[in-house]
Amino acid sequence: MDPSAAADAIGGMEAGGEDAAARGAPNPGVGSQLLLPRGQKKDDGAEDSEQGSGADEASGLSPGYISDDSMTLTELGTKDDHLASLLRSKKLILVLDLDHTLINSTRVHDLSPIEQANGFSQYAGDDPGRGLFRLNSPSPHMFAKLRLFVRGFLQQANAMFEMHVYTLGKRYYAWEIAKLLDPDGIYFGERIISCEESTRRKRKNLDVVVPADENVMVVILDDRKDVWKEHNDNLIEMEREVIRLTRQEVLSGCTLAFCRVKSVNPLDSRASYHKMRRRAKHLGADCTANVGAAVTHVVATDRTTHKARWALEHGKFLVSKKWIDAAHFRWSKLNEQNFPVTGGS
Repeated sequence: MDPSAAADAIGGMEAGGEDAAARGAPNPGVGSQLLLPRGQKKDDGAEDSEQGSGADEASGLSPGYISDDSMTLTELGTKDDHLASLLRSKKLILVLDLDHTLINSTRVHDLSPIEQANGFSQYAGDDPGRGLFRLNSPSPHMFAKLRLFVRGFLQQANAMFEMHVYTLGKRYYAWEIAKLLDPDGIYFGERIISCEESTRRKRKNLDVVVPADENVMVVILDDRKDVWKEHNDNLIEMEREVIRLTRQEVLSGCTLAFCRVKSVNPLDSRASYHKMRRRAKHLGADCTANVGAAVTHVVATDRTTHKARWALEHGKFLVSKKWIDAAHFRWSKLNEQNFPVTGGS
C-alpha cells in the first residue's frame, strides 16, 4: 500500500486544539497520578488526621489542599512495585509506534487502481493470510496491513520488554489496531496511548508512559524522530521501510528482459517501459535489454514479438506487466501462469 496514503489518513485523524495537559488528560501509563500537582485538591475520600488539620489551619490553607510550594508523592508503593517487578523480570519498557512501524494503513477511497485490480475495493473484507484487515472504526473506513514478521517480533519482544502502544491517531483507531496485533491482550493490555491521552500536540512524550526517573528504562521504536524531540536518546528510528531490503528479496534470482509496450504515443510507451523496469529492480530482479541464457522471464504485451517468441521457444516464462504490478503490490512472487500475454495471439 502507498505509505503516503497511510500518512495522510492518520494525519487527518490527529487531535487539534490545546495540549492534552491543559485539558486534564489521564495518564494511562502511570495509572493514578504519582505526584499531585501543586494546589490540587486531594481525593475527597481521603481523611485528614487531627494533626494534619491543625497544620493546615496554622498555615492558613483550607483543609484538603496542597501547598503551592510543596509536592506530595502518593502511591509510592505502586511506583516502587512496578519498577521492582521490571527489574526482577529483567525487562525494559518498549514503546511502539503503529503506522509505518507495526502496520501500514490506507483509507478505502484512497485505494489505487493497481490495488483495486488486485481485488481490493470498498466491498473487500479481511484477508488474515496476507495480514490485511478491514477496520470497523467510524468514517473514514480503512484497511490495515500488518508488517511482515510483526507477530513473531511481538512474541519475542514480550520476553524482554513491557510493551506500550503510542500513536498520534485517535483513540478508537489505536485500540482497534492493538486488538488486531494483540487479540488476547497479552502484549499491551491497556497500555495504549493515543493523541487523546498525549500531553503534547502532534508530538510524543514519555510523561504518559513512566515517571521521569524511569525514562532510562525505556526504548522507543518509531519511524519519526521529529515527534520525540525530548527523548531522541531513547529512540530507535525505524529506517526505510529496512523495508527496502525485504522488498528486494521478492524477485531476487530473476532476470527480466522487456519488450517495449506498444502505444500510439511513443512517450507513453517509454514511460511505461521505464516504470516496469524500476519496479522490477526495486523487487530485486536483474533487468537486461537482450535475451540470453541468464534470462528467466520475458515481460511483454504481444506474443508475436521476437523476445516473446524466444521465451516460448526456450522454455522461459512469458508474462504480462501485471505480474510485476501484482508482485510490487503483494510483495510476493506470484504464479506466472496467472499472468499470460494475450496480445497478438
